[in-house]
Amino acid sequence: MTSELQNVSKKTKLDGFRPGKAPLDVVRRMYEDGLKSKVRNSVMENAVRRICKEENLAVSMGYEANIIKEGDEGLEFSFSFELTPSFELQTVSTLEIVKHVAPVEDGEVDEVLENFRKRAPKWEEEPKSIKVENGRKIVIDLSRLPQSGGKNKNQEVKDLELLIGDKNLLDNFDEHLVGKSIGDAVEFLINYPKNFKDRSVAGKNIRHRAVVKKIFKAAEHKLDDEFAKAIGFDDLGKAKEWAASFIRQKHEGVARDVMKRELLEKLSSMYEFDVPKNLLDVEKTAVSRQIREEGERLGKEITPHILDECVKIARDRVKLGFIVAEVARKEKIIVSRNEIAQAIRELAAATGVQERDMWNFYRNENAVRAIVGPLLETKVVDFLLTKVKVKEKTCSWKRLVEIDEEPFEFFLDGDENKKKASPKSAGKSEGEKKASARKKSAVKKDDGKK
Repeated sequence: MTSELQNVSKKTKLDGFRPGKAPLDVVRRMYEDGLKSKVRNSVMENAVRRICKEENLAVSMGYEANIIKEGDEGLEFSFSFELTPSFELQTVSTLEIVKHVAPVEDGEVDEVLENFRKRAPKWEEEPKSIKVENGRKIVIDLSRLPQSGGKNKNQEVKDLELLIGDKNLLDNFDEHLVGKSIGDAVEFLINYPKNFKDRSVAGKNIRHRAVVKKIFKAAEHKLDDEFAKAIGFDDLGKAKEWAASFIRQKHEGVARDVMKRELLEKLSSMYEFDVPKNLLDVEKTAVSRQIREEGERLGKEITPHILDECVKIARDRVKLGFIVAEVARKEKIIVSRNEIAQAIRELAAATGVQERDMWNFYRNENAVRAIVGPLLETKVVDFLLTKVKVKEKTCSWKRLVEIDEEPFEFFLDGDENKKKASPKSAGKSEGEKKASARKKSAVKKDDGKK
């Protein structure tokens, strides 16, 4: 406490004393009560850390402290905690995992190209009599006019193409052009946001002038070489090759998810150890919330049996978290800073959040763990899949999707459950039988510091 009071004394300015020169007894009277809790927690934290290090104890998710005596002679307290489980890793070389292979079908290629065709209109130039309206593409010359009393010169952008109705346009200025014809000129104000990159106009209303030069209407392409060139390929054959490659990657991604779930299911069954109750309680809450949401979506009642299943799933998640962390430790599998940075950039792009804001959010250590956990799990799973026996099984894309999207088994109707248990289903791989449970019970993330 004295040391902490001395630190406060050096930084505190009190009336009647020069900065840092206030007597310690004065500082004590003013700040001792507020500092007691901070000092007490610091002392207990340091003591627990030292004891755990000396005794080589791996504590799970903090500890509970009980103060026995506190006074001028010092602090006496007891603490209780749960240890992380200790276990030996087992070989996975005897495990057999099914890799579902869904060949690319012609209909899938056509569907991909058809979607592109609908989203990539063929622009046909309109005659001068046509007016600008929503959905049309136009070409304009846009000028930023000098401000009254300002020093900036007239700035002009020639042949600017824009789509009327595009919500990404600054201040929706295209609305001023609706109803105009080729050759028409119109002046209007654009309200620039305060964070606009050109600081000379940020936060200002600037007058502009636009002259309409061309108007285009959207027409549909035919599925031919012209369309292929419009979307960046030499001909239709090259576009189909790209579409097939895109579909193949999609199939492989889903197949890998199913493989991962089967691997984790079998990995969990290889180990029997108790998991810390504090971690299990946290996971049970998360699983129960997920199950209830799934039940509402499917219109299913949450029964006591289903709640019991939630506990089993939560226990598997926590157990797998420890297994994944131990594999990572033993095999020296780590997540690099570059991998974390790439994940944050991809997350920003996927969510539409400014990358700068995303980086600010992930300055928090707990938030970073939420990124590291899935990355570490992916790297561990990739490593383990190189050690198991992989058996390929051909199926249709439709069947692969069914395996991937099956709900929890306890949400299936009675007839469906009977079908799963019938001799006819015996030929299914473990990945198909367990896909649902593993999909909904992703590994509890662990950073290896438990």
